[in-house]
Amino acid sequence: MFQAFVIVCAASISFEVYSDRCFQADDTWGPYKTEENCEIRAIQMVKEITEGSLNESAFIALNFPEQIYAEGFCEKLEGTNI
Repeated sequence: MFQAFVIVCAASISFEVYSDRCFQADDTWGPYKTEENCEIRAIQMVKEITEGSLNESAFIALNFPEQIYAEGFCEKLEGTNI
């Protein structure tokens, strides 16, 4: 089983990422049986944060940076054999 999450960071207009101004957004839909399904969900989450309804919330959480950088990840859950 796999769990999706996204790391969201403040960035400059030239997309210099400020690693000291980040947060982790955890998925509430998973876990997923396959890594492929998890990766699909991670991509969906990134788009929702960077372009969708969570965009404004991310800007607020990061104190209104010039840009937002988000990258999705999948983590294999311990104790699962899939």
